[in-house]
Amino acid sequence: MPSWDEYIIGNLDEFSWMKYVILGFALVLFFAAIAICYRIFTGKWIPYGFQTPEKKGMDKTTGSDVEISGLPDEMESAAEVAPGLYPLKDYMDEKDRKIDMLKRILHHIEQDMKREADRNNNFIAVLEILADGVSTALIRSYNKSGDAFEIDYPYVIDSIQSAMANEKAVHPGVAVFIVDPEDRGRLRPYQVIGFGSSFRNYRPSLTIKSPEGWVWLNESTKYWDKLLDCEIPFAELPPQTRSMIASPIFANEEKLGILTVNADVPDAFEHPLYPRYVAAFAKVLTSLLYIDRKFSQGSFEEGKPG
Repeated sequence: MPSWDEYIIGNLDEFSWMKYVILGFALVLFFAAIAICYRIFTGKWIPYGFQTPEKKGMDKTTGSDVEISGLPDEMESAAEVAPGLYPLKDYMDEKDRKIDMLKRILHHIEQDMKREADRNNNFIAVLEILADGVSTALIRSYNKSGDAFEIDYPYVIDSIQSAMANEKAVHPGVAVFIVDPEDRGRLRPYQVIGFGSSFRNYRPSLTIKSPEGWVWLNESTKYWDKLLDCEIPFAELPPQTRSMIASPIFANEEKLGILTVNADVPDAFEHPLYPRYVAAFAKVLTSLLYIDRKFSQGSFEEGKPG
């Protein structure tokens, strides 16, 4: 007796519908195999034998262990670029950029505050040096015997020289020029230290046009009159070496003289605080010169150059 399959195959003409069932079942299996392979290759489904153990964590509320199942990296990246999440992703990226920019701004502010604190500390130290020199000069002046009063300017000039010293200008020259009583339009050296003999013969002009109260001077003294008197922009003058600084000494719009600091070294006074130092020194010298004029009845006695 033939088996059932032999019977069906032998009488296939009587079961014509059966071949369509077999063909359909084969097609279903074929497409199912394709779908399974696609999901395996794309990482959307992992066979049981190839699955990684689930991670365990702790529920902080109950204290019990919980299973933590993570998505594959491919699915996470797919979720990030999902069309519906594009606006949220753009918003988060823009927010991160703003946070980074804010951090950079805060970092720059902290650096500026530190630099400003360092500058203020340096400025205070410089003024302390000058104050010590002025105090010493006044004490020695008042302790002198007799009625004669004369400020010991060398102590003040030495303090200015120490305050302006730096790595390039170890011993800068300092000179104080005062208005010549015989010619009110000219100046003559009053206190000089650290300058050569050629400089002592120089007589600068009384006028300084800089609105800040100080000017840069060039390396050659032949340009000084032009620098101190001219109305034209400094850019049209010979190149600046930042080796000399001058500041007017005046009070109540009355010009008393000029304070000059010279290094004879290019770029010795390139820091922006140095002009402020010289301007502050000039204001201190204003008071001292007034005291001198008060006790000398309106005239200045020329000091000895150092």
